[in-house]
Amino acid sequence: MRLRPGVPDSGRVTVVVANGGDHADLIGVYLAFLPPGGSSNGGGCSPAGVQNLGALTLLPRDKLTITTDPSWQCANPASVDGAAWTLKAIADVHGDDFGSCATLQQVFSGQCSAALADDDNVDTNNSLIRARPRVVAIQ
Repeated sequence: MRLRPGVPDSGRVTVVVANGGDHADLIGVYLAFLPPGGSSNGGGCSPAGVQNLGALTLLPRDKLTITTDPSWQCANPASVDGAAWTLKAIADVHGDDFGSCATLQQVFSGQCSAALADDDNVDTNNSLIRARPRVVAIQ
């Protein structure tokens, strides 16, 4: 992401949600945006927070693709040049745990994972973390 101070850029984020079970399920989908440099957000970057992308009913073995196009920006991109946002996509079977997954602190402290643990038999497929996009400061 090539950023000038305070000037937003666009970049699509795609989340694929799948139901690997044997019955239809309502699945809440959340996307956490941890800004470059972490929770202190020294670059004054956004997005910074958790976005609720909605609740979807998926039949067994169905997949859905959700896209969002946030406005990426930093007040001081030079201070986080080369660093990346950490994105964490969260699938909440039954769509009932957003209250435990609504903040970055909850998502990255384990509180959200603990809330999701009772939703299904496989805890390892409830979330996925990626480091992107990377900040490239331009003048």
